[in-house]
Amino acid sequence: MNLNTAEIIKEFKDDINHVNCVQVLDPKTLFTCSSDYNSGVQKITKWHIETGQILQTFKGHLDTSNDSLQGVMWIEIISNNRLASCGWDKTIRIWDITTGECLKVLKDHTNGVYRVKALFSNENQLISCSEDTTLKLWQIDSEKCLKTFSGHLKAIRCIDVILLLNKITIVSGSEDNTVKVWNLDRNDCVHTLKGHCHFVVCIQALANNEQIVSGSEDSTIRLWCLKAFTALKVFKGHGMVVWTLKVLPNDHLISGSDDGTMKIWDLNSGRCVKTIDESNNFIQIL
Repeated sequence: MNLNTAEIIKEFKDDINHVNCVQVLDPKTLFTCSSDYNSGVQKITKWHIETGQILQTFKGHLDTSNDSLQGVMWIEIISNNRLASCGWDKTIRIWDITTGECLKVLKDHTNGVYRVKALFSNENQLISCSEDTTLKLWQIDSEKCLKTFSGHLKAIRCIDVILLLNKITIVSGSEDNTVKVWNLDRNDCVHTLKGHCHFVVCIQALANNEQIVSGSEDSTIRLWCLKAFTALKVFKGHGMVVWTLKVLPNDHLISGSDDGTMKIWDLNSGRCVKTIDESNNFIQIL
């Protein structure tokens, strides 16, 4: 979509009814992960951006069609030839991007895995978050869980990895309505950010690595300072849950919501500068 004109540039169509995540590998290739709530089919699809054609399908996550939530929840490109995915079958899987082969299966979570993120300092390590209320640090090659982070009281829905004061720091958002900041080396929670009054479902760091934004089922977005551990701004305008956030260049932010709109915000003023109406379609990915 062209954000200036709200014009749809290209549509990617498949027979699956729910897309959970989109990741771009290069100017010609993107990946989606999706689920069909009726058939239980779940897959990762590789697309050609210019033609909109399906290049390859990766299958391996288990059918979880008996669960109210299901499917491949997230995908993460961890190198030019490897992709990580996580799902409601409690596993994280590592894939060969070229062949579609599942190379590794990481198992230790006791419930569905919502997100997985690569550590930018080490492409052989991942951090994950789960319905089981924990975060886990993984060594990919050995398929071992190196550390488990406990502290959230309910499911952890989202994570990001930043370099704060030259230390690798994890931020997580949870159904306990909080955002937690974790020191990877010390294996503990540095601070808990409170302010949302419902589930925190999306989170992203700004380029300065000193601030993050979080979106919630309370329909607001909050901008946090990680040095002072305070909320700098609260963005109000959506009418329903804010599912997804993407920091844009020039101090702008785009959000997507169950209210069927995407909004572009000025991070400095907190003002909504544009609303794109998607005819009441739930917008869960950007």
